[in-house]
Amino acid sequence: MSLADLVLEEVVSPEELSAVVSFLDRHNDLVDLRWAPEALSLTAGIRGVVVGGLSGATNWDWLYVKLLAVDPLHRGKGIGGQLLRRAESLACQRGCIGVHLDTFSFQALTFYQGCGYEVFGTLPAYPGKHSRYFLYKHLG
Repeated sequence: MSLADLVLEEVVSPEELSAVVSFLDRHNDLVDLRWAPEALSLTAGIRGVVVGGLSGATNWDWLYVKLLAVDPLHRGKGIGGQLLRRAESLACQRGCIGVHLDTFSFQALTFYQGCGYEVFGTLPAYPGKHSRYFLYKHLG
C-alpha cells in the first residue's frame, strides 16, 4: 500500500471505530494498561425530582468527572459538593488515587478549587474570551 491509496473518511462506523480502538489497546497492552473505564453516575433528587447529577468513569486508578450539574434553582445549597464527595468516596472504594475534570471560566472553577482541586492546565481563548481549566485532586 502506498499513501496514494490512502482514503480519509469523515463518516466512521462503529466497527471502524472499534478497529481504531483495538490499535490503542494493543499498544497499551505493551505496558499493561488496558483501557477499561467503569461508569460512575449519580443523581440528586428532592421529592422525586432530579436537581443535580454527576457522570464520569474510573480507569487506571483515577476518576474522570465528565459532567457535574445542579439545577440553577438549587445551586449554592451544597448539592454539587455532596455529589462530588460521594463520587470521590466511590472512586476510593474502586482503588482510585485521584480525580480529574475540566471546567470553563464561565462555569465552576472556584467551586472546584473550594473542593480542593488544583489547576494543572489551561486553554486560553477556548471558547472566545473564555478559558478551559483542567483540574485534579489526589484522594487520601
